[in-house]
Amino acid sequence: MVNTPYPDLPKMEDLLSIQGLEHLSLFAKHAVSGPLAGYHRSPLKGFSVEFAEHKPYYPGDSLRRLDWKRLAKTDKMLLKSTDAETNLRCTVVVDRSGSMRTDRKLTFATLGTALIGEALGNQRDALGLVWMDDQGAQPSHACKTSRSHRMNLYAALLDELRTQPIEKSSRTPVSQTLHQLANSLPQRSMVVVFSDFWEPESASDRPWAELQKALEHLRQKNCWVLLFPVFGTSEHSLSGLDWGTSWTELVDSESGEPLILLPNEAQKRYSEVFERRLQALKSLQQPPQIQINDCLTNDHPLHALLPFFLAHQKMK
Repeated sequence: MVNTPYPDLPKMEDLLSIQGLEHLSLFAKHAVSGPLAGYHRSPLKGFSVEFAEHKPYYPGDSLRRLDWKRLAKTDKMLLKSTDAETNLRCTVVVDRSGSMRTDRKLTFATLGTALIGEALGNQRDALGLVWMDDQGAQPSHACKTSRSHRMNLYAALLDELRTQPIEKSSRTPVSQTLHQLANSLPQRSMVVVFSDFWEPESASDRPWAELQKALEHLRQKNCWVLLFPVFGTSEHSLSGLDWGTSWTELVDSESGEPLILLPNEAQKRYSEVFERRLQALKSLQQPPQIQINDCLTNDHPLHALLPFFLAHQKMK
């Protein structure tokens, strides 16, 4: 087992003491929609410092919106409109299948959720939690902005870390989960998924065809989707495992089914399939609305997610 810079079972204070958050923000680069005023651009027009457009003045319009400087220069009466600014509703989907409980992947997802939650909380953005298992989406906490709500959400994550996985469960239906979210979430929401994306479809002749349909469903609702595939340190190539040279029996961490194979042949074939599967997954990106950033559990979540945060800082 490879040592990591955080414990197997973090405590609440570990989630709230991640250094470096005070200077980070998470700014949506396209219009989002929330019930409160905030830092993100809204599809509506309103009052802010961000100029949107000029419109001709008609008798009866409020003179408060008149662009007096433009009137002095051009002798034209134009109304100055600005983009409204709103808060963001973010739903984090955490895979709690059996395979996520290996190589500290669920621990990484827990700390990653807390990292995003604290950054959003500093901006008055709303945070929600949905579990993903063999039954699809299992809503846990609706999107809310309060500090106490985030504390309850983090507590639910820590409780799940201490829960034994369900034996012989089926594969995680990622596509089904995202379709369910697309049907239930408001327009222009943010969806963050922490999963290892192990499902039968990923190894098929057309990998991720169903996932592509689910992402398109979310994109049609103008959602901002962030997929964080979480992998263990040996998961890319099965390196670092001492299997020997004879036939070896492994047990599927999700289905509980035994797998009997020759280590050398299996490792070579696995590396090829895994790399092809990962590249096919990354090809589904459609920036800025759909972004995919793979993570390794031997890295601290702050280091793994830092490039993403830096790419979404609000320009001042």
